[in-house]
Amino acid sequence: MKLFLSYQDQFGRWIKYQTKDNENDDYRVAKLKSKQMGKRFKLTDDDGRVLDLID
Repeated sequence: MKLFLSYQDQFGRWIKYQTKDNENDDYRVAKLKSKQMGKRFKLTDDDGRVLDLID
């Protein structure tokens, strides 16, 4: 299963950041990048369902 990592820009649009296959690694990267970039990240699956939002 592929997982998609996206961040929200200042206009509220979701920008695709990365695609990964490992859910634990995907969550770790999203959490780290959220702190570094100061942006909101979301994890979605192949069907577009939101798995997690990270502020």
